[in-house]
Amino acid sequence: MLKLLVAVLFVLGHADLQCVESWSLWPGARYWVKVENVLKDSLDVHCASNGYAELGLQHIPPQGQFNWTFRTQFFEKAIYQCNFTWPKHAHKSFTAFEDDQGFVDNLCGGRHCTWKAAEDAIYLYRIYKKKYVKMHDWDKK
Repeated sequence: MLKLLVAVLFVLGHADLQCVESWSLWPGARYWVKVENVLKDSLDVHCASNGYAELGLQHIPPQGQFNWTFRTQFFEKAIYQCNFTWPKHAHKSFTAFEDDQGFVDNLCGGRHCTWKAAEDAIYLYRIYKKKYVKMHDWDKK
């Protein structure tokens, strides 16, 4: 009976990796984060996580984008902190992704988190609402 339970949990855990687009309790779930630059100038983005990855400084040209994907771990919660710098204008530091059901399902609306840097603010695309929602004002220099 125990073997059957373990087998069912294994299958369910791996089955949701490709077909369910919401937060997953199971380790190994894949998530995507994208940053879009709709500014008239370039955008500097530096993102890093708590042990997952140091993504380095990215220079995103106007109308350009930067994205990354990763899988969650069993013993460590993924949290990506990003610093957006709009040179000569403003900057903002914030959590771009957190492996938390509230963040993934309520903010991103699924496993794809899409951020947009615009002149008036930083927006997050809410998949279920099918629109961008203002999340952060810029900190002016």
